[in-house]
Amino acid sequence: MAIEANVEGGRVTLLNACDLGCSVNGRIIVEPDVAAQVKSWLRELSPDASLRAVIYFQDTDDGTAVQPNIDSFRDICGADNFYGSVVLVASGRRLLDLQELRQGVWSEALSRGARSFCYVDTRGSAEEAIKMSIE
Repeated sequence: MAIEANVEGGRVTLLNACDLGCSVNGRIIVEPDVAAQVKSWLRELSPDASLRAVIYFQDTDDGTAVQPNIDSFRDICGADNFYGSVVLVASGRRLLDLQELRQGVWSEALSRGARSFCYVDTRGSAEEAIKMSIE
């Protein structure tokens, strides 16, 4: 679940949670489920551990995008400006136009301070998304 990376001399821990929308034991996984999973992992580290940022990947391969429910992560994020610590990342082989996402389903989060990024399947692109989240 946790992957440690060194990005520009800083240690970053990336948490890979269950895919949203997948079925586990006959139940569809939604954002609050992922937030609970991450919260549990954090509590194992330390009672006062928190997230510095949220990188929210949205796979656009099916050609549709859904409104992200990132508020589920607010209580485990240590940032004073929660939305300022969120990076919405479009990924997939069939990327939607980033402008379409910005003006559509991501517009509310972006208006509150979240940032957006278009991920291409390279190490450099992954590092850029991480850098963006910790700036």
